[in-house]
Amino acid sequence: PEDWAVSTERFVDCASKNFKICQDTVEFTKRVLATSGIGENTYFPPGILNSPYDLSYKKTREEAELIMFSCVDQLLKSTGVKPSQIDILVVNCSLFNPTP
Repeated sequence: PEDWAVSTERFVDCASKNFKICQDTVEFTKRVLATSGIGENTYFPPGILNSPYDLSYKKTREEAELIMFSCVDQLLKSTGVKPSQIDILVVNCSLFNPTP
């Protein structure tokens, strides 16, 4: 969603405040962002940008569902595949890993 778009400056500012990181970590984060391909029009979930941040199970699940469902919807639409034609869907979301 467009309201998840942030500049690297805003991300670093939010991370500094929300996670109380030291100046060395701030500078390291800036270097990583500059060399990682994350640009000025990057998207981050609001759970880590809001103050106070919200990393609850409910919020992270909502964010994961929004991203995964919209990706699958777009893929089905662009390929013309019907959901009934799919037997198994394997999804990997490395930042959200709830234990059953």
